[in-house]
Amino acid sequence: MVDAKERKRKRDRERYAAMSVEQKNEKNRKRREARQRNKGHNVIPTVSGGDGKCPILINKSTHKPTIGK
Repeated sequence: MVDAKERKRKRDRERYAAMSVEQKNEKNRKRREARQRNKGHNVIPTVSGGDGKCPILINKSTHKPTIGK
């Protein structure tokens, strides 16, 4: 039996295979841009009210803030 997620993946693969080279390049470009934007969301630039020299870093595994140096 094929579940809904597997059917969706199959449809997505077929849709991607049917795309032109230009459409694939555009889709990949947007994917790369989104990945680059999301990469920067893990660091909060400064402590509120601080001197701007000590950033708060968000640990990717625990999602807890730590003070950077």
